[in-house]
Amino acid sequence: MSQHKVASPNMREHLSIEILQNGHLWSIVNHQQTGVILQKKYYAEYIGPGAAIGGPFDPECISIHVLGAVEYEIPKTDEMRFSAFQNRIKNIEQLKEICEISSPLNRGIAILVMFSQQFSLEEIQRIPNNLLAMLVGVAPSTITAAWKQFLANQRNAEVPPSVQSTGMLLNNVVSFYG
Repeated sequence: MSQHKVASPNMREHLSIEILQNGHLWSIVNHQQTGVILQKKYYAEYIGPGAAIGGPFDPECISIHVLGAVEYEIPKTDEMRFSAFQNRIKNIEQLKEICEISSPLNRGIAILVMFSQQFSLEEIQRIPNNLLAMLVGVAPSTITAAWKQFLANQRNAEVPPSVQSTGMLLNNVVSFYG
């Protein structure tokens, strides 16, 4: 079966860059602990569960990093497409909030904290530092430093970051880690 033809509405196999570049609209099936990072020429985007992928958003994608057991589906109704677009916007807004943190080190820590709320430490550690850096506009060496501080603070923290809400966590990342 070609990756261009899908026998069922859900696809567990790897979504090819060619499909994204051809403008086909998909969404990530809304399962917890799944998502993808799309690398573009100068930046990267995180697309989480339930969010739109492909279509008009991703023709310039150059690589796909899969997190968890991602499944894709074609949003067939207007409601499904609307929901997928809303979820994509939420992902963009969440990254925007992190990118507005003035300190590069704290931006690096914040992306690690965000991912720690959804994925295991082992899953996050599989993401290349250069890709994490592209998500939040920092150098890969800043992500290396962020990992050191993140891991040290996780070992010493009384309340693990994974149990805090995203909003509270991002508001407190500077004081917690800085």
